[in-house]
Amino acid sequence: MIAIDFGTTNSSVAVLSEGDTAPRVQKIEIDPESYDPNVIPSAVCSCASRECQNESSKYGHEALRHHFDIGHNSELLQEMKLYFDRSTQEPPNFVETKEITTLREESGFLTPVSTTYKYPIYDGDVPLEPKHFVPGTATLIRELIRRSVVRTADRREIAIGVPASFHEVGMRRLREAAKRGAFGESAGNEGVFLYPEPVAAARSYMQVSKGNVLVLDYGGGTLDITVMTIDAPNKFPSKIVYSGFPEAGSRMDKAILHYCLSRADERIRLWHESQPLNTRLRVKRNFEKAKITLSIKDEATIELPGSDFEPLGLTLSDLSFALQPILTRMVAKVTQTIVKAVDSIENIEFVVLSGGTSLSKAVQTSIRAMFQHIPEDRFVLPDPTKAADVETCLCAVVKGLALLHKDGYRPILLPVADV
Repeated sequence: MIAIDFGTTNSSVAVLSEGDTAPRVQKIEIDPESYDPNVIPSAVCSCASRECQNESSKYGHEALRHHFDIGHNSELLQEMKLYFDRSTQEPPNFVETKEITTLREESGFLTPVSTTYKYPIYDGDVPLEPKHFVPGTATLIRELIRRSVVRTADRREIAIGVPASFHEVGMRRLREAAKRGAFGESAGNEGVFLYPEPVAAARSYMQVSKGNVLVLDYGGGTLDITVMTIDAPNKFPSKIVYSGFPEAGSRMDKAILHYCLSRADERIRLWHESQPLNTRLRVKRNFEKAKITLSIKDEATIELPGSDFEPLGLTLSDLSFALQPILTRMVAKVTQTIVKAVDSIENIEFVVLSGGTSLSKAVQTSIRAMFQHIPEDRFVLPDPTKAADVETCLCAVVKGLALLHKDGYRPILLPVADV
């Protein structure tokens, strides 16, 4: 079987063939910008330019570079998972007009032709219609499988994770995207298995300790919170409670950007407000890179593309101030889940952090401050300078999905319905 962790920011794949004792995480992107070769940015770029007619779709870092750095007529889908559970009836925030110049062949000559397009822009900069992101996700899933080393028998079953915060509409759309990506447009959803991401993340750490274990899987779109009572290592817990928190890596990027702009020269704020969507997305991408840099350094800089302004500086102190409102709400949600599960924070005996956002020093500091009664050796905090730690925390969910399927864990059952 094939397990796929389709994440808001990154995606990964693990394969568990008959006879395997452990999932095989796949190396799916070797790129100069890759943080880890086992994950790929959840981005798909469709290019309509003449120069790209032989390769119209690009993925991962290549998709991001192609859309942001090359002036082609392209469309980018990223952070799609944030919108699977949203209404399709919401009107666009505004309509942006773009003029695209292409080359048309006339009498043996290439003539530049300018065409004006109107693009509806929705909250979050991603269209909210399934006709966009369900096929886009299916295309990405198909590419993930193509890049993986799989046998014919492995392709018969696909396990995919669902965040704790998803409602039925989001689950059905995700199932449909997985079905199209793995099996095409054939009817029925046989072979697609949905599992809760919090349980999948916890499944990867059931060997760590006996007692009440808190697993926090902090990704790009959500924080999945799991409290489990382990009676014996590697044995499925006798009690498991989970919930979700919707403010993760993507929201943090925006919070950092807004914090820095609020402290910047007014000319920079006015410049940013006047820029077209594509430039603002490039700026947001640069803030995300700076946030990642601060997981291993004390300072970072943010380029403002196309402007004459000097790069903005960002320090760990700035990061902490910018994220404080989100982290305060996060602590409250984690506390609420713990109290529901084991009555008190003091009853937690072991804490595990996984997911890309857990590499942030600001996040780790907030979590450590919550559990001062726990000795240091009973925390699993990934070290962003160690490749093994990065791989473990980024791939915990996809490994757990494969193991849940192998265990025969009951998948989420949904009726067959249109998306």
